[in-house]
Amino acid sequence: MAIYFSSVLEDTVLIFSSVCLFLYWYFTSTYNFWKKKGVPFLKPKFFWGNSKNTILRKTSLYDHIIFLYNQFPNKKMAGIYQIRNPVLLLRDPDLIRQVLIKDFDSFQDRNFPVNEKTDPLSCHLFALRGEKWRKLRVKLTPTFTSGKIKIMFDLMKVCASDLSSYLEVAETLGISFIPKDVTKFFLRVVKDVVDYREKNSIVRKDFLQLLIELKGKRNVSSENHSNDHKDLKTDDNIELTDSLLAAQCFVFFVAGFETSSTTIGFALYELAVNPEIQDRASAEVVSVLQGNGGEMTYEAVNKMEYLGRVLDETLRKYPVVPVLSRNCTKPCTIQGTDLLVDKGMKVLIPVVGLHMDPKYYPDPLRFDPGRFSEKNQKARPHFTYLPFGEGPRICIGITSSNLIGHLIGQPDEYLGCPYTRLGLNPDLLVKWATLQESRVYTRMRFGLLQSKLGLATLLCKYRFSPCEDTSTPLKMDPRAIFASPDGGVPLRIQQRN
Repeated sequence: MAIYFSSVLEDTVLIFSSVCLFLYWYFTSTYNFWKKKGVPFLKPKFFWGNSKNTILRKTSLYDHIIFLYNQFPNKKMAGIYQIRNPVLLLRDPDLIRQVLIKDFDSFQDRNFPVNEKTDPLSCHLFALRGEKWRKLRVKLTPTFTSGKIKIMFDLMKVCASDLSSYLEVAETLGISFIPKDVTKFFLRVVKDVVDYREKNSIVRKDFLQLLIELKGKRNVSSENHSNDHKDLKTDDNIELTDSLLAAQCFVFFVAGFETSSTTIGFALYELAVNPEIQDRASAEVVSVLQGNGGEMTYEAVNKMEYLGRVLDETLRKYPVVPVLSRNCTKPCTIQGTDLLVDKGMKVLIPVVGLHMDPKYYPDPLRFDPGRFSEKNQKARPHFTYLPFGEGPRICIGITSSNLIGHLIGQPDEYLGCPYTRLGLNPDLLVKWATLQESRVYTRMRFGLLQSKLGLATLLCKYRFSPCEDTSTPLKMDPRAIFASPDGGVPLRIQQRN
């Protein structure tokens, strides 16, 4: 009996040891990857790689990206590990340009899971890949023409007025918000609204109407859109199911609501702790409104240049998406090196690291809207300001639809260039990137318009200042995916005379 027990114990110990050794080998077998490639790297820790604090929610993604970026001063790129997976971190604007623009065909996908069956809301424009993304992007781009945005401005103004009124009644009513079953909610609401509009022949000038037209395989109405998207075609073979429609509504709700509200919160914080900047921004708002008969119109908001710079600087210090992610879809050699990026490798672009680099933004912790004067913008290297991404997968609310229509929907007439599969002209891509970075074209951007309108509405009525609960500097929420202040932004609010 003792012999049997001893044998079982030895076998158990042997099996356990073998499993432990296998797991150790499995998680560490890739940890010499960057050393073999001759790329500077951050030494990984067993199991965690370089991601322990973010996985355990001890450090925010925002702070983690800044930490990684600062580990490799004067390096163009570096290697890190997420658990056991090698990831390439780009620090050089020229290399970032290569990935986002020049070699877009090799880095067209984001690193987000998509599963229409188990997670229907994952099939949104932000996450979709390859041809399905391209076709859907072309179809959805007409939503953000200047004509469309101007049509929706009155609805935005009502929301901004509600935001202002909320400050007056929130304390009295004790308003709170309760999370809901998001997937079920969006699937049900979108289906019900679409069915109701189709049955009752109701047409509205909004984003959902565009989706309904696309679902019915009709051309997108060009009424009141001028000629902004005359070159866009809607005959791509992509079926817009109810789930796919709901997914687009979901991502536009998140992108249009969460990011704008967070940006407004960060901007109000900086205005509160920098009263001289707040006074200048408020004075501009009042002056523009006085010159416009007191009306908050699309054109009036567009004239508030200094307020626009306040938002630009807010997005520099607090980019809502602190890092861009791309998956390599076919092997590509990084320019100026012999490093071959294999298919499937993840590439990170540390947006917040670039934004907080004193080489590009001296004294980066200081809030200075003057950084975004036309002169200062032209003096900075391209691809050092990326709050909305860049390239063909830039935030759809940022682009000019006529230009993006050419970029993504062109016929494949540039034979031999690496963009023909997606219909991308590299010359146009470079030109577009230059225009974007230098802010040459001045279309009001959808996301910025919402934030700018909200700020303008608040600043003409209220003054904001720090209170005893205001954290200085702000701490980022380690549990949030987007950059978000931990505990919110408590401020003292006073009504202006």
